[in-house]
Amino acid sequence: MHGLHHASPLALIGTPSWISVVVLSVTILVPAWLCLGFNVADGLTVGVMLGYWWYGVVHQCHPSSREHILARLLQ
Repeated sequence: MHGLHHASPLALIGTPSWISVVVLSVTILVPAWLCLGFNVADGLTVGVMLGYWWYGVVHQCHPSSREHILARLLQ
């Protein structure tokens, strides 16, 4: 699937966002909430989700994605 994504970077290939949110919530929010309390768990989960989102932005804007407008602006 990753090869298909790089073959046509503008195509919507991959995991839907809602699945990523559910998986991150179940694997990070719930255990951290049980161990550390809601405030810490919420901050941790939001930080991980923002990091995951930023990775996606950088991955899409990488200069190898020539068709993407942000990739052209960053050159």
